Amino acid sequence: MSAEVKLFSSAASGMTLDWLSASIEKKPVVLNDCRELVLVPGGISEKIRMLAHYHFNVAAVDRDAARAVPQKKNATLPVFYAQIHHSFSPVEFAVQPKPFTKARLALTAQLNDVYSDDFEPFKEEEIFEGVPCAVKDSRDGKWYRARLVSGRPGVHNDVFVVFVDWGDERCVSGSNIRPLRKEFGRLPPLALICRMRGIMLDDLFTKKVEEFQKLIASINGLVRVELTSTAEPYLVNLYHPTIAGWNLGTSFYPRPMNEQQIAKEERIARQGKEPDPDDENYNKYDVCYSDDDEDEPVVRRLPAHLLRFERLPKPIAQPGEELRIAHVENARLIYVHTADHLAWLTRSEKEMAERWESMDRFPDRALIADNACALKTTDGAVVRAMIVKGTSQSVTVRAVDHGWKVVIKREQCRNYLRALPREFGPHLMVWLLRLPDSCDNHPHVGETAILRELLPRGQKIAFELARRSHGPPFKASLFVGDDKRNVLDLMEERKKELRVVHPCKEIVKYSQRQVELLRATNGADDYDEELFCPPAFAKGRALYCNHST
Repeated sequence: MSAEVKLFSSAASGMTLDWLSASIEKKPVVLNDCRELVLVPGGISEKIRMLAHYHFNVAAVDRDAARAVPQKKNATLPVFYAQIHHSFSPVEFAVQPKPFTKARLALTAQLNDVYSDDFEPFKEEEIFEGVPCAVKDSRDGKWYRARLVSGRPGVHNDVFVVFVDWGDERCVSGSNIRPLRKEFGRLPPLALICRMRGIMLDDLFTKKVEEFQKLIASINGLVRVELTSTAEPYLVNLYHPTIAGWNLGTSFYPRPMNEQQIAKEERIARQGKEPDPDDENYNKYDVCYSDDDEDEPVVRRLPAHLLRFERLPKPIAQPGEELRIAHVENARLIYVHTADHLAWLTRSEKEMAERWESMDRFPDRALIADNACALKTTDGAVVRAMIVKGTSQSVTVRAVDHGWKVVIKREQCRNYLRALPREFGPHLMVWLLRLPDSCDNHPHVGETAILRELLPRGQKIAFELARRSHGPPFKASLFVGDDKRNVLDLMEERKKELRVVHPCKEIVKYSQRQVELLRATNGADDYDEELFCPPAFAKGRALYCNHST
């Protein structure tokens, strides 16, 4: 059987060539200005784009129907079957439409036929955030399409990538990154990053997340999806693949508010409470009512700056997920980052540094404890911060996403502080942990020094959250190294080596001389030690304002 292919150009509509012909006259290729995408009729690329276009068009045209109460038992818009490969929580998962499965398998097979460890790596000028790439997964040794989130590929570097055909984001070795050839970039990403409509992050806790993961596993990840928005992350409603009338989000939706709760929410909104930016109805303008005429709506611009951060969330991690140490204050206050935290901080802190000169000045009257601000460090980095305390001479500021503190002279605050724009808040990108039994004794400066030696900044750790952990800080056991050694065991060994006796059980008669000797032995006079979680981390509520200088 002879295979035929049609060649199209701007001059001729077509010419048929027989691959079995004896000879073919070669003609020079003439480039033209046409850059339109040509889809092969009936090809997999056309099918994928037509399916996506259909559901996106329905979600855009029938938006009023899509915004109906999400707790409904049956869909009001067309649904499609999909496979959930990455399911972390009801507000963070990825679906892949079933018609895309064959395309993904074929694409993966083609990638692994072409790529190997000998494939040419990235050139320095080709590396930037968001660049498409091919990544070798260390778990199965296969190559997949991905997008670089942060980091610089290299033999000794780890980078964060998102697997665009699966939806999960992971930290991989920089030596396993290669440029993506253009023929593998013609298909759009085959995974859609989604979240359930009507479910808020503040309504979730560890038990709910575990229930969601078990629910998806019980149906082997197969669901019916109702697409209700056209922007990522896509707002969707999930339904059981075979049982009609079963909305999979039923057990995760918040309870309806009573009249008292509704009145409370309205009072908070009038005080400048942040509306939910994840809601599709979110707008940069807020509508309130004047006191003179309650029927006349008055459109007012929402406050431009963040005044207070939200409280710290409870740690929710996938089994086996590794964390990285951000800062160790002592055994009671250990700040850690997840891969998601680091990816968000890399992007946002880079943007804040670029916008530093255009940010509004932080007024002196706002130098009050727990107020949010942007802080520029001595090395030029810009981080989100919070005022800890202030005196007539200096102000103590904490980098809320990293845990460390700095003291700034009051007259220099105008050089190092800025009003924090509202788009950089309000949720904190850090977890706060404590070691078991750390509250039984007062932290010792020698013990803290050992702990900081074992857990330097950036150290990879594994953790196990205690079953009954109320916080923050949340009680957890920490493990380091490939053999997962418990940090408490390592501390005991190190204390024996250094002859640090803590806790001391001896009863010593009080004298001022003994206190002075103890201080000289344990640390300098300016040693600043926190014993309790900052109140804003435990009970904070997001508030917004307009800072005017």
